[in-house]
Amino acid sequence: MRARGSSFLVACALIVAATGCKQSEPHTEELFQAQALGLGYLERGELPEAEAQFKKVISFAPNEPLGHANLGLTYLRGSRFADAEKELRRARGLDSTNPDIALII
Repeated sequence: MRARGSSFLVACALIVAATGCKQSEPHTEELFQAQALGLGYLERGELPEAEAQFKKVISFAPNEPLGHANLGLTYLRGSRFADAEKELRRARGLDSTNPDIALII
């Protein structure tokens, strides 16, 4: 299970990096940094730190579905199911075709 989770996190990071390159937002560097830090914290089980970083991602790019999906995944790992459902539904609403988001849900 741990290897599968690691693969998912790496895949999310690559997807965000690939889609982020197409954006011309003023906070692109901060967005990538927050995403990478959040994924690292999530991988190590440091959920409060991961939550803070994914909230930064969302503040920089509120319409980026994987920011919401990763925050939802953080909440799932912390057994915060209502919060997780809210973020995952938001992510799905932003990108209903993303298989990674569907898998988390």
